[in-house]
Order: sequence, then C-alpha cells, then structure tokens
Amino acid sequence: MRVLCPETAFVLGAGFSAHAKFPVIKKMRKAVLDHVESEPATFFKHQNVRDQFYEGLEAPDEALAADGRILDESFEELLIELGKMKTANMIPATWITDQLLRYATGRLLWKLHHDGLPDAYLRFASFAWDSVGIISFNWDVLIEMALHQKGKAWGYDPKVSLSIIKPHGSINWSSHEQYGARGGEMWRHVSPDSSLCYIPPSSETDHAIAVSQAFYDPFPDGANLELTYMLFPGDPDSPNCAQGLANAEKVAAEQRLLWKQAGELISRASKVVFIGYSLPSYDKFAKRFLIDACKGKQVEVINPNPIDAEKLAREFGISSPVTLALKNFEESEYANDWPQTTRQPNAPRCATQTDLEPRHE
Repeated sequence: MRVLCPETAFVLGAGFSAHAKFPVIKKMRKAVLDHVESEPATFFKHQNVRDQFYEGLEAPDEALAADGRILDESFEELLIELGKMKTANMIPATWITDQLLRYATGRLLWKLHHDGLPDAYLRFASFAWDSVGIISFNWDVLIEMALHQKGKAWGYDPKVSLSIIKPHGSINWSSHEQYGARGGEMWRHVSPDSSLCYIPPSSETDHAIAVSQAFYDPFPDGANLELTYMLFPGDPDSPNCAQGLANAEKVAAEQRLLWKQAGELISRASKVVFIGYSLPSYDKFAKRFLIDACKGKQVEVINPNPIDAEKLAREFGISSPVTLALKNFEESEYANDWPQTTRQPNAPRCATQTDLEPRHE
C-alpha cells in the first residue's frame, strides 16, 4: 500500500526550468524572436509572411508601451494583446504573428531539451515522487524527463502514482481530437476524461534510454503545428476566450477539467511549495485560483527575486503561513540529495492511499 506524506504539492514556474538554460518568462520574447530569425526558412516561407509577422507585432507593442510595459520583458503580455486583437479582428496580420510565435516557442523548447538534464532535476525527482503531485505552468517536459530517467512512474492522469497537472498545456500535448481528427496507436489520452493526447516515452520500462530519445516532438516538421496544446495566460484562462471557435465547448471543457484537477491535487496537500513561480498580475485567473486553493495550508516560496517572493508572501499570507527562501531552484533543499533516512519505501506515513481515490501504478 503506497502512502502520501508529508502531503506536499509542488507548483512549478519558469524559474524551475532556468537551471536547464530555459529562458525565464522575462527573457522569453528575445529568445523566441532570435530563434525565429535563426531559422528564416522554417518560419518565413515567403517574404510577405515575414512582413506580416512584424506588422502584427507593431500594434500590440504600441499598446504595451502605452501601458508602461518594457517590451523586451513582455512575452506573455504580448500574446495576451495579440489574442485580444485577433478576437476583435482588428489587424489581420496578428493571426500570422500569433501563430508563428506559438510555433517558434515550441520549437525552441524542444531544441533546448537536447542539452541534457542537470543533476538538480534528477535529485528533485525523488522529492517529487514522495509528494502528493505536481502542478506545472511550464510547457517544457523537464520534470517528466527527470522522473523517467530515475525510473519513477508518472502520468498526467490524476489517478496515477504521481500525477503532473499542466493547466497551460505542454509541448508534447495535442488537441487533434477536439478538431475531429484521429491519431495513431502511439497516442494516449492525458486522462480518461480528456480528449487531449500525448505520446508516452518510447520505453516506459527501459530507463537507461536517453531522455532525448524517449521524449520527442510529435510535430517535428511543423505540420499540424496548431494542434500543439500550449496555452498562455488570458489565452484562454477563461472559457469565454474560446467564443467564436467551432470547437468552443470542447476547448472550454478541457480548460475546466485541467483546473479542476489542479484544485483537487492541492486539496489533498497540507503544504504547497512554489518553485520559480511569480504569480504574475496579468494572469488574474491563476492568481485567484491559487490563493483560494491554498487557504489554510502551509506555503513555501522558493524564488531568488525578493520582489516576486515577497509579493507571493503578501498574497498568500492573508490566509496561509508562508516561508520564503530567496534561492534559485538548484540552491534549494529540493535540488539536493534525497535524505534516505527520512523514509523507507514501505514505511508507515500520515495519509494512506486508500484515503484517496483508487490509483494504478
């Protein structure tokens, strides 16, 4: 019988991935635009596509500048503005800009994955395995790779031994079933109630396989790139953002399901550890959701930026005791060696698996 204690849930933000040389969100815009220019043949099939791409940047940048935003540090805000302009059909070029930025973001993240995994993530895998579960707002698959390499069973289904809930989607997820398309046998549903799909690691038993070979881009040639399920704050954090889409109800239902699963995971925890997450003010839905979900629970914040860390302490401190650690992820206790003396594999612990819904290994 597997048991869960100390009943800790982890919430991962962009700072968690920074140690693996993934750009934090304030540096994502430059990284993505540089990547676009590094592969012009991939992103700009014709000169008019390039022209439309940069034309579509002008209006949202003007809106952000008027709002006092620093453009080089405003990637998600840019995508939110693009979403508004697309919905209003203000500038046709914004559709091209939005599509290419999404495509380029996914390709960049897959490219960075090939650099391998720092040891800090492998050490974190032991802490993650001993937790209630993980909520990740990152599109990358670093934690999945680390768990696979360590031989720890995981899945996106809330009923598996260790569940990873990703409310903003993931670079390895596809929404093809929402559009009535069928995939091959290699695809698996993210969870039984979901139409979203992913391709599991190429081997779920041989953990000696390099993670770069076990995890791979399901759309490497750019075909069907619009099916990659990556959401951005405000796009859409609310089902209303799906208005006007032919599959609007399916889109909204998937979002509600993912957030419901995230809420259920936190509800099983007595402590929530935020690693590299800044609770951005422009992501109003996530901010309200997390503050409500963490009421009465212990909250630990690991973030090297004192402004971001103290902001989280203020937001959560109204209803929850908060501990701050002004550290990078790799400097934290969760990136250090797992204290083997704290638990033996079958040692009694404070909450048994039978207290929760049935799970499968």
